[in-house]
Amino acid sequence: MKFLKSGLMLLSVLMLISGCATTEKEKAKIARAKAIKTRNAEIKQIKDNLTRFSEKEEAEAKKFAISKAGNFYKSVKDKDYDSFCKSRKMSKKKFNQWHKAVTKRYGKLESQEYIGSISNPLIIRYIWKWNFSRKTKGKTLSREVLHSTYIAKDKQKNEYILLEVSWE
Repeated sequence: MKFLKSGLMLLSVLMLISGCATTEKEKAKIARAKAIKTRNAEIKQIKDNLTRFSEKEEAEAKKFAISKAGNFYKSVKDKDYDSFCKSRKMSKKKFNQWHKAVTKRYGKLESQEYIGSISNPLIIRYIWKWNFSRKTKGKTLSREVLHSTYIAKDKQKNEYILLEVSWE
């Protein structure tokens, strides 16, 4: 009888623990699904509000892109959280994790050089070449990364928006 009670007690505890783990996984899954749904709604709204660039607006958009790329450059080079937050919102803890991962993967950011832009009527992609260096086993390795800043114009707000930043 004691063995049966002990077994039932152990089984109950295991079910309770596994139920909690499943609940946490389900909560995370639900949160991810909500975040994706929200992001998709934002993207649809952004797409519906885009307007074409005139020549004058292209020059203004370039200034906007240069300021955003400069913020990212400074945030990576100097680990400057405040500069990063001028373009994107992220917690200080997440920023530190992100910066550590970038530094580990690419090395120390040394310089940048403007390459040019690729545009279509609604989005302009401005491209910079970023040079990283990292010391490994007594050697200094250099790595070049293309930093792209995608800019569009919101016709309702009549302002430029940063759509995306990517590295290749």
